[in-house]
Amino acid sequence: MVNNSQSEDTQVMTLEVGPDEPLVLPPVLKTALGLDDGGAYTAVNLDGVVMLVSRPLESPRHLEQMRQALEEEGVTLQDLLDGLADVRVRLLHERYGLSPSP
Repeated sequence: MVNNSQSEDTQVMTLEVGPDEPLVLPPVLKTALGLDDGGAYTAVNLDGVVMLVSRPLESPRHLEQMRQALEEEGVTLQDLLDGLADVRVRLLHERYGLSPSP
């Protein structure tokens, strides 16, 4: 861990990983995710933003229900992907008071 800053609900850490080294989570993150004793987790890559969840994704049945609901509303995968950049910009501003670089 190289750098570390935090607020009440946000922790930001910079980790250095060599080309032949595994990514090792700092103990504070393992504790926060409930991984002190090991266990299952899910990593989701959202266009370069990785979300780590301390449990497996919900069952395929729930995922299928979500897919059906989106389909009924006429929302496509491309619609969801197209909106990601705007959501990231809003969160960056709301949570950290920052604006993206030009």
